[in-house]
Amino acid sequence: MDKFEFLKKNSSDIFIELDDDLIIRDANIRLYDFMGCFSYDILNNSLGTFIQQEEIDQIKQTVNKLKNSHNSISLPFHLRDEQGYYKKVIGIFKLIETDTGNKICIFIKKKRSIYKERLLESKLEFERVVSRVSSRFVGIYDLDEAINTSLEEIGKFSGADRAYFFIFSDESETMSNTHEWCAEGVKSQMEILQDIPNKSLPWWMKKLQNGETIHIKDVSKLPNEAIAVQKLLEMQEIKSLLVFPILIKNELKSFIGFDNIREIGEWEYENFKLLKIISEIIGNALERKYIQEKLKKSQDELSRVNELKTELMRRATHELKTPLIAIKGFADLLLEVHKNKLDEEIISIVKEIKMGSNRLENLVKDLLKSSKLDSDRMQLDKKIGDLAEIIRIAKKEVESLAEKRNITLNLQIHNEMEAEFEGERIHEVLVNLLGNAIKYTPPNGKIDVFSEIENNKYKISVKDTGIGFTPEEKEKVFQQFGKIKRNEEEGLVSEGSGLGLFITRRIVELHGGKITMESRGRNKGSKFSFTLPIFKNLDLDEIDNKNQ
Repeated sequence: MDKFEFLKKNSSDIFIELDDDLIIRDANIRLYDFMGCFSYDILNNSLGTFIQQEEIDQIKQTVNKLKNSHNSISLPFHLRDEQGYYKKVIGIFKLIETDTGNKICIFIKKKRSIYKERLLESKLEFERVVSRVSSRFVGIYDLDEAINTSLEEIGKFSGADRAYFFIFSDESETMSNTHEWCAEGVKSQMEILQDIPNKSLPWWMKKLQNGETIHIKDVSKLPNEAIAVQKLLEMQEIKSLLVFPILIKNELKSFIGFDNIREIGEWEYENFKLLKIISEIIGNALERKYIQEKLKKSQDELSRVNELKTELMRRATHELKTPLIAIKGFADLLLEVHKNKLDEEIISIVKEIKMGSNRLENLVKDLLKSSKLDSDRMQLDKKIGDLAEIIRIAKKEVESLAEKRNITLNLQIHNEMEAEFEGERIHEVLVNLLGNAIKYTPPNGKIDVFSEIENNKYKISVKDTGIGFTPEEKEKVFQQFGKIKRNEEEGLVSEGSGLGLFITRRIVELHGGKITMESRGRNKGSKFSFTLPIFKNLDLDEIDNKNQ
């Protein structure tokens, strides 16, 4: 312990540490005793707040002189005491060396009394109780244990015979004693204080609902309108009590209180102050708990609705498959076996039936895949592979479609891109993005496919000169059934289920990647980009060398 710490802890004088701006940075219990305040009322406040204003300049001059001379300086000034009066004191200003630099300190001689020492110790214990109770309700905690432990601590501090906590039912029709601490030899009342009808205690409820503190000095002298309360309290042999309501968003949720069964009398101010602080701490904790429970309930309900939707979709699509197979099979039979018996009009109709069946089959496949992805039941069979090769294969598959529309398809990617993925799924992602780019890019347009490395991930982008997206369309582009209607005058046919980009997004996310879309607006093109983690054993410098 250095000299500074020793003097601060062991000095019988009032001790004050100042910074260069006369802000009080530290003090000992003698100062709190003298001023009748707690540490949080004094620390980090200017000394000028507690002395006569005309003396501030003189103290500033003394501090400056002290820093220049390093000699102790005696200066009389007036310091506010616990009664609010300015009492003349003699301050010894000293500059004390510490490991972190020089400290400006003031030492003030003061007479001490046993009574005031006890009073000061009580105030410090009050601060310690509040600090310990507060810490129990911070972060992740067991609320029941925190309340029980806190009731015991504040009950002992206040000298109560019983400390308790009541909660009102969700319908606010009854109240129940949920937590309790009893002093030694005091009988528990929690078992009998359950589901008490609120309407049976109108006087009590009116005060609590108005946010009033209930301070009963003598139960036997309660007014006539509180006769029901009086009988309930006398049944428990309570002589006096102190109760604070706990309101959350102006709604009464619970209350906390002290009982005394040994004597009547007025509860001390310290107990009032303590119980009010504790009620606010527990009220904040309860509010967080209610919000968390409400959020969890909403999440559970949403999850259940999603599960029902997914199951309905799965069953519906399975039911569609059987008649669809029959329709498609009979259409093929008519076209392949009985074609010579049909005229051209019938043949055309059967072909339309077959084409419609193919579209419906693709929709059923998308629905099944979507429901599987939406329920997180899809398991990937990931292997180490060359992502660049998958991109080249996908490009080759759609080239003929691009050529028909006279669209230029450019590839600017790394020669090799080793990553861990399921080839079939990533191939599906690429074909979908390239197919959409071709579909929504007018003839004579251009599509660029290029790769980058960002944050230890490969980033693959498909950029087109197509019709782009409006701000409203961008919001739903990756949503399930987020099909975007295109106007006929745009000259583009938009067939599809509205599931393609949803499926694409989910596949990318299952691989630990992310997909994004950029567009500056209608007829200004768009760029879809997705990322995949680089295989963890690869060195980024090694990747750059391979692709130079």
